[in-house]
Amino acid sequence: MTREPGTTTRRALDDLRVVDLSTSVAAAWCGRLLADFGADVVVVEGADNPLRGLAPFDAEERSILGRYVQANKRSLAIDWEQDVAAVVARLLDRADIVVLSAAPERLVEHGVARESVEREALLRVAVTPHGLSGPLAGAPGNDLTHWARSGWASINGLADAPPLQGAGPIASIMAGVAAYGAVLAALHQRERGGTGDTVDVAELDAVAVTNGASMLRSLLAGTPQARPARVTFQTGPVPVADGHFALTLSRAHFWRDAMNELGLPDLADDEELFRNRRESAAEIAPLVEAKLSERTRADLFERLGDLRVVAGPVLDMGELAKNEHLRGRDFFQTPDLATSAGGATEFPGAPFKMGATPWQLRRDAPALGEHSLEVLAEAGFEADAIDGLVQRGAVLEATS
Repeated sequence: MTREPGTTTRRALDDLRVVDLSTSVAAAWCGRLLADFGADVVVVEGADNPLRGLAPFDAEERSILGRYVQANKRSLAIDWEQDVAAVVARLLDRADIVVLSAAPERLVEHGVARESVEREALLRVAVTPHGLSGPLAGAPGNDLTHWARSGWASINGLADAPPLQGAGPIASIMAGVAAYGAVLAALHQRERGGTGDTVDVAELDAVAVTNGASMLRSLLAGTPQARPARVTFQTGPVPVADGHFALTLSRAHFWRDAMNELGLPDLADDEELFRNRRESAAEIAPLVEAKLSERTRADLFERLGDLRVVAGPVLDMGELAKNEHLRGRDFFQTPDLATSAGGATEFPGAPFKMGATPWQLRRDAPALGEHSLEVLAEAGFEADAIDGLVQRGAVLEATS
């Protein structure tokens, strides 16, 4: 494939072509990660792609979440109501991977040639709410239902309050990461002489597996894990002078050093109390939390950090964007090819770092149909054929 302007370093997935037919955050995030590490990812989308309609919106009325998960990709816009099966088939015939938010069979139902969908070398990645098998296969779902069905909501929150879901699209992002990992495993198998495969990623599975420890704990105890009656310094962030702060005192020396720093030497020297700290929470929590409430987050983090005690302040989103550690790791990046009329925007960066084949934020999310003509030309369509597709509205060009 041709490298984009300004790109000199070979990236890990440079030689891969991906057709991204996803309409969900989870599947789109899988495609985004593939693109981040060099794959040429073409989003094939209709004008009503739901990812472009997810609130909230930026100053240019673009979905912020949609923009985030579609960065680094190109857009080919088509009208699914017209006969575009041959266009999709041509793209699949050249692709290494197709990312879907439904079963691959749905493409056949849309008229795409079965031999293109089931081509031996093609990796078909279906990221769906409940997977391609099981009683709930095909049933709708979203982050809220996944938090509920995975059991996470049942242990998140306080006992006298309703169960809580996780914030934002965390469940979808976890499923997208799982799909990305599965794709890399399938690619490795193909490189060892195997064939293409159908990768079945259930968003619910990806969320439920992160709750494995709580599930096992409940099974071994013979009773479901319950939500706590209250949050203490041992179970979650507690108030301090300028916000909230979290302590992790899982080891005796953490406990000793933290209690001494807080001016509670009697607690620091009581080894039996440390061993029974959970059972003694009602007795000791008020003493510790009173001391914490007198200190600021920065002071606590600096002093406890010097003592190697695992602890940290709760940051709001504004503070997170200014975080000196993330800034020091160049976590925040601006697209090399920024398309925003309102100016370039910083994006959260790489989930991990690779020296020889680095992650790169090459481009902002594409406008609808921004790359329609170039993608069709690359796929081997003649100029007259492209003009015909555009003239009858089967293929859409960017309007701005």
